[in-house]
Amino acid sequence: MNIHDFMLTVSCSLVVGLLLGYFFREALLGFSQFMHRHLEPRHLRRYRPTTPTANAPSNKDDAQQ
Repeated sequence: MNIHDFMLTVSCSLVVGLLLGYFFREALLGFSQFMHRHLEPRHLRRYRPTTPTANAPSNKDDAQQ
């Protein structure tokens, strides 16, 4: 292998690597945006704060008195 073949191999590898890296990044970004936009995990539930009851103490100091 002479220097010209080596330089051709290196330049082709760099071009292919850069193109694949760029499109993989875009594909990964698009996939993650799709997942966040359209899919919701089934094990997660919306947070709904509970209302405190009238006779429940608010902290431990109130409970001891």
